[in-house]
Amino acid sequence: MLIRWLSFASGIPALIYQVVWTREVSLLVGGQMEAISLVIVAFFGGLALGARFLGALVDRMQSPLRAYGVFEILAGCMAVLSIPGLRWLGETLPVAGGQGFASIAGVFLIFPITFLLGGTTPALLRASVTELNAAAEHAGGLTGVNTAGSVLGVILAVWWIPELGLQSTMTIAGCGALALGIFSFVVGGRYSLPQLEVVATADTRSGGFDASSIGSSIGPLAVAFAAGIATLSFEVCAARMAGIVLGSSLYAWGTVLGNTLMGLALGNLFAARRAAASDNPFRDLARVEAAAGISILLGLLALAPNPISPPVGITVESMLIVMFGVLPPAFAMGAAFPYFVRLFVTKPQLGQAFGTVSAFNTAGGIAGALGSSFYLMPALGPVDAAVACAYGNGAIAAFLLLRARTSVGGPMKELAGGATALVLLSIVAASPPHLPVSPRLIFLNHGRQATAAVLLYGDRRDLLVDGDPEASTASAARETEEYLAILPNMLHRDPKSLLEVGFGSGTTFGTSSRFPLEQLECVEIAQSVLNAGAYFAPDNLNVATTSDPRITILRGDGRAHLLTRRAIFDIVVANTLHPWSLGATGLYSREYFGRLAGALRPGGIATQWLPLGVIGDEHLAAILRSFYDAFSHGALFWGAGNVMLVGSDSPIGEVDNEQFEALAPFVDDALKRIGINSATAFNQRRIADLAEINQVLGEGEMLTDDRPVLEARTFQTDHAIARDGENRLLRDIANAARSKSSKHETVALWLESREARSRGDVESADRSERLAEMSGFEAARRARLQREYKAVTEIIESGNDTEALAALARIGRDAPEFADVWFSIAKIEHKNKKLERARAAIERVVALEPMRGEAWNLLAVASWQAKDLERAKQAFDRAVKAAPFLPEALAGAGGFALSHGDVKTAEAMLKRLDEIAVYGSLREASALRERLAEMTKR
Repeated sequence: MLIRWLSFASGIPALIYQVVWTREVSLLVGGQMEAISLVIVAFFGGLALGARFLGALVDRMQSPLRAYGVFEILAGCMAVLSIPGLRWLGETLPVAGGQGFASIAGVFLIFPITFLLGGTTPALLRASVTELNAAAEHAGGLTGVNTAGSVLGVILAVWWIPELGLQSTMTIAGCGALALGIFSFVVGGRYSLPQLEVVATADTRSGGFDASSIGSSIGPLAVAFAAGIATLSFEVCAARMAGIVLGSSLYAWGTVLGNTLMGLALGNLFAARRAAASDNPFRDLARVEAAAGISILLGLLALAPNPISPPVGITVESMLIVMFGVLPPAFAMGAAFPYFVRLFVTKPQLGQAFGTVSAFNTAGGIAGALGSSFYLMPALGPVDAAVACAYGNGAIAAFLLLRARTSVGGPMKELAGGATALVLLSIVAASPPHLPVSPRLIFLNHGRQATAAVLLYGDRRDLLVDGDPEASTASAARETEEYLAILPNMLHRDPKSLLEVGFGSGTTFGTSSRFPLEQLECVEIAQSVLNAGAYFAPDNLNVATTSDPRITILRGDGRAHLLTRRAIFDIVVANTLHPWSLGATGLYSREYFGRLAGALRPGGIATQWLPLGVIGDEHLAAILRSFYDAFSHGALFWGAGNVMLVGSDSPIGEVDNEQFEALAPFVDDALKRIGINSATAFNQRRIADLAEINQVLGEGEMLTDDRPVLEARTFQTDHAIARDGENRLLRDIANAARSKSSKHETVALWLESREARSRGDVESADRSERLAEMSGFEAARRARLQREYKAVTEIIESGNDTEALAALARIGRDAPEFADVWFSIAKIEHKNKKLERARAAIERVVALEPMRGEAWNLLAVASWQAKDLERAKQAFDRAVKAAPFLPEALAGAGGFALSHGDVKTAEAMLKRLDEIAVYGSLREASALRERLAEMTKR
């Protein structure tokens, strides 16, 4: 019993080490996937080699328990020291020897610790086993309780890291291991080594099968290796799928890891005694492997994500989905390990034999994790990759079953039944998800770092990264990306070079390229995001594939890239993850903002966008403190439902009329969308300067690399914001600035109105908003118009067209530039077959927004119906140019061309429709294809 308690306790610090290392290495090498992969190589590689070689050493020792204590003591001390070592590597080696060299050095820093940990279970096993035939039972039991301890380690790590930080969490874990090791060393001195009895019988050792048929040692080791591949491959796929379902967060990642470990633990404990007592372990192991494959496929029925569905977050329902998808396969995979031990551990050198089979199984896990991360999942996607894992388990089961000595015909019957179940379930599990008419999925790319998807709502496109919305061509999102480029280019007096960290949809980078800069550089960690950039043309000016010699787009980690690009940019733009995303703390920390500052030339400007709504004042204050602590001068600007942080080593002046008039022509359409038509309107958005910001913030928490607070806490703030009102902090900062200068009066009124409205004080909100609008603040006017328009859309949905048209006309008279109003009028009139009225309204829309593809398409259809064929052709051409991914426009242009005998154009439109069909064929493509076939027959 003591040995099992030691094994349980040993699992706690070991998994804390792994979680902390994963977080720390992600700061060293950048992406979460690279970090996980490196830690897997170092962690499991060390465990594998340690189990093999230290296991053999344990066999020759008089006190395996003392050896276990020494391993824990040394590993604990070295683990505590590993964090400063990794941080030194992160600050030094990317500059001195490149990021790849830093990554390799990180592996070598972690490896010796995990090598020592690899010897712990063989030592405990040798200290507890008295009869060789019981090795499988003891091995399964020890591995099971050790893995159960690992589950507790994950829970403690996820809890402690945001509260205590990475270094403190590692120190506590190391001290715990030190205490555990000292206790074991002391007890081990009084603990006599049990004599190992070898009782070999025909039915218990050979188990009724012919071991020589596949080799007495190579066969079981090969099976253990192959099973390890399937296990870790599936875990990687499950983590990606669960991240899309739950949303990217520290808790989501911990949920998957915890369920996996719990399943492995329960499986080991369940099978330990059964493996030892089995009369045909090959047959029984085959059944376990088949069960693993079938349970993967059953789990996919719940876990497989729909690429167009938003993450549901951490809820009871979502946790049950993950549990159903992960726990049963992990249980079956864990149950296989005692059978590996039963098949291979047949000699008195118990530690060496156990270490060998454990090493092969772990080595397979390394191969599976790396192969799945870098090859299988990018090629197939997480769902099909998981199906491949299930087939892998099925192949292992078939291999074992065919070599088990059973009754005549027995293996073939079981093989046929298992194969049928796998095939039928895989057809269901891998079938394309049901997709609604809207939104449409036009792009899906499963990259190494992330899954990127592009959704189409009309002619609006949204970018989802691992299920989280990151960019859009919708009004506020597009205005944010454009303003993020415009703001620093306007504020800097003579910028020559710009670096953007994070590509997004490419709209920010494309907008920056419109300015007369000499050098533009962008670094993006996810290739899938870069691939999605083509689907945001022409809004991003096709910047992802441009031949502009000024532009360079790199795939890599922004943090490491900033270290290698010191003091060479006039502008640095941070267009990165939302604060609550997994790994985001490293992009909102004081250390990261210091790197932004370090990449600037004297007088350079750094700009960071910051979303509101789910952050809450506590975290907003922490981010603001962290950012402005890196700069001697700063300012805070209102964006498009968010704020823009600006920092510099020099005073940040206002934009004068001369500066504005010189630069506005480069981005006149973007400024119009944002609502800025003068230097005065530009400067009105300035909420406060650094002195007022610091006055309100005071002393308090700053974000550091050591404490990933945002990922753990931001999703918890939604209810607090709904109860207490949104961002009182911004209102207070604006009021502090207003008390010193009247130039901040207008934006202060605007923020007062937002804060009042968020807590339900409509009267105060309307009063402040009206005053801001009277002062010329365009955002206030647009907010009022949007509320009025939203009320009209409810009338439209009710079907009362007469009332809706009257209400829309009122808004149109008040705001003739409000294109959405005229578009709604056009759609109502077209529905009612009032073609000339519809065309008149839609002509106003395309005059206001020349790149609105949906409007051009409606104009083309209405003109075609009105027999105005020349205007219809012009409108279809403009629709396809403005919205090259709008199926209605492509099909309409193809159908129009076909009606005039232009087969070549129709075929070109059909080809483009097929290119944006992720699953199967679009209905528009099918209809156009049928018409083409009919014409060909004629």
